Amino acid sequence: MSNVKWPLFEVFIRSKLAHVHAGSLHAADLDMAMTNARDVYTRRNEGVSIWVIPSDQIFAWNFDGETILAERVYEHPQITRKSEEQKEAEQWEVFFRTKQGLSHKHVGSISMNTASKVIAEAIQIYGDSLKITNVWVVPSAKINASDPAESESFYDPAEDKLFRHATFYDLPDEVKHM
Repeated sequence: MSNVKWPLFEVFIRSKLAHVHAGSLHAADLDMAMTNARDVYTRRNEGVSIWVIPSDQIFAWNFDGETILAERVYEHPQITRKSEEQKEAEQWEVFFRTKQGLSHKHVGSISMNTASKVIAEAIQIYGDSLKITNVWVVPSAKINASDPAESESFYDPAEDKLFRHATFYDLPDEVKHM
């Protein structure tokens, strides 16, 4: 048995308006993560678009009422401010969680050069209208996204798996006579 540890990916599913965090999975690469995300998180064609993001590319901020310091999710090292300050502006995607226990939801995009600045700007823009408990930001270029126009063909391979449908299973007599 191999001790190879696959990287962790975060999965976001868009069924209507915004991409919402569905969960995490381990995969060997982005392509495998996208396929596994489809199989695990969209069993009945619930989504029209899937975003798969390497977890180590997500910066997080928890509300403590005082400071804004971006930290990588899952205990990755804090960003190095000096080198990050020198970067050119890039587009970032912003996700908010408005209540403990709820999933992170995509709220918009911001162009800046550091995760800390993006988080501060996002809180300033959206903070009055939403009660924020946690913010995730990720560079847009790090998102592996499915094409909503191809969602039908993306889900076709799952249609031949009868075990995914409730009609595949027989009901016990006790349930039938309730």
